[in-house]
Amino acid sequence: MGSWHDHYQWCQKALVETDLQPLEQTWLSSATTALEKADTQLVDLAQRLPKRSGKKKLP
Repeated sequence: MGSWHDHYQWCQKALVETDLQPLEQTWLSSATTALEKADTQLVDLAQRLPKRSGKKKLP
């Protein structure tokens, strides 16, 4: 599912496993960065896709 999902899951685990709590802020920061990167990639992909003219209907 990707880096964001991994970091998110680790942060959830840190909520119940106290030995992981020192890593939570690092994982949260990494999750935020991964999500921002994914958003940027989606915007780029959307710009590359052909625009629908509205004249043709999908089956």
